[in-house]
Amino acid sequence: MFTDNFLDSLSNDPKIAGYEVLSQYDKKFQNVSVDDESELGLCTYALLEAISEANSLNWELPPIKFDEPESHKEELINFFKSLKDELSPYALVSEEQRKLKNYRQGFLTKIKNTFIYEFSDGDLEQIQSKLNSLRDFISKSTLFEDKHKQRLLKRLELLQQELHKKQSDLDRYWGLIGDAGVILGKLGKDAKPIVDRVKEITEIVWRTQSRAEELPSDAKPPLLNSESE
Repeated sequence: MFTDNFLDSLSNDPKIAGYEVLSQYDKKFQNVSVDDESELGLCTYALLEAISEANSLNWELPPIKFDEPESHKEELINFFKSLKDELSPYALVSEEQRKLKNYRQGFLTKIKNTFIYEFSDGDLEQIQSKLNSLRDFISKSTLFEDKHKQRLLKRLELLQQELHKKQSDLDRYWGLIGDAGVILGKLGKDAKPIVDRVKEITEIVWRTQSRAEELPSDAKPPLLNSESE
């Protein structure tokens, strides 16, 4: 239902990507046969679910009711419309407007003296370098399925785009531990180069967070064990 060219063209911004998927669904729905409506709905559902999970979004997709096909079909159509309406104010504004909004939020955070985490220049350089190393290793690796590889590369790209000296939260970086755990479970010892880089990144993030939270200097970070089976 969705071509590889369409999937490759999706925005790296997950909210815009979700809107693009739903817009494509609307176009296809106008021309699809009645027999193919169910397949289109399931395919759209699965793609939105993948975008949501890959980017830790909370779109609350309704559970699939295979035993109630007509009811489920109507529920999906309503959900797709609701989600598109929710995403459209963000997706339809210009890049300049989004930047302006981000600037406003950043200045508001600073003026209100909201709690923020601040990386040193050296930490920023190290994280960028290790993220580049991860992207290079994953890009060249033959150990991943193409879809898994593309999902990981997009996640790393988003991390690099959002890496700033001052940040209000560090959740995306801690999310790397989950990704590394999945890779470790799939690849075993072959995952060691990736797990090692993730451990190094999380050590830097932990150092920044523990300093901001005024934890004892000897507080240890939660680390993955790359030697575990």
